[in-house]
Amino acid sequence: MKDGNYYTVYGWMINRLKLKGTTLQLYAVIYGFSENGENECSGSLAYLAETTGCTKQTVLNALNKLEKLGYILKRQTRDDDGGLRNHYRVNLTAIEQRVSPQKAESGCGKNVETKAERPKKFTQPVKKTKCPQPKKRNAPSQKNRPYNTTRESIGFELCEGDARSEKQTFGDFQNVQLTENEYARLSELYGTQLPQTISSLSSYMASTGKHYRNHYATLFRWCQQDIQKAKNQGQQHHKYRNPERASEWLSENREFLETLSGLY
Repeated sequence: MKDGNYYTVYGWMINRLKLKGTTLQLYAVIYGFSENGENECSGSLAYLAETTGCTKQTVLNALNKLEKLGYILKRQTRDDDGGLRNHYRVNLTAIEQRVSPQKAESGCGKNVETKAERPKKFTQPVKKTKCPQPKKRNAPSQKNRPYNTTRESIGFELCEGDARSEKQTFGDFQNVQLTENEYARLSELYGTQLPQTISSLSSYMASTGKHYRNHYATLFRWCQQDIQKAKNQGQQHHKYRNPERASEWLSENREFLETLSGLY
């Protein structure tokens, strides 16, 4: 990531599209690549995570949200090694419907052209260029971008606390909501069992229709119960498997056992 690179967040992205947090950052990055209607953002998930300063899961959730809203379009290609690569571009029709007839304003208060005001040559179909290799972890080279506009790195930074406090979805049914801090805390408690535990909560809520007010508190309570259960099982195991304890018990109950044996 080069220090001099940046991407631009326009006021209409916040006011008209109602974007914020990671979705706003990703939309601004993708817009920088594809605003001319010809190019697209082909950066890997790792690249976008590095650019926005978020986790891969956070980036994936934000991309799915933008696609569901119709603000971005996605296509897939297959690399030489057989892996799939996603290519994103902004949905210019959605921008025109949301922003027009007013012009979008830049951060400096200057008007910029909307899609309707651009020359027709900028409304051609997406140009299918060769995808960058995953190992480079870069977006398309600047040679493929008109006007040599640099957009691939951070120039607009959000408050770290706002980004990290945003709820993300987890689980097989994408219905478990946790912040990054909450997930990290649970990872310390559960270790490698956390994904399986989240999956259990996700499937339980989906199958029963039950909802919890705070998923972090629910998982934390489950963890405490598991710890106490394991502790109790350990004490029970020690009680009946310890030879010294068994001898002590026989000594204490010898008279009772002799009386009991005389009945047979």
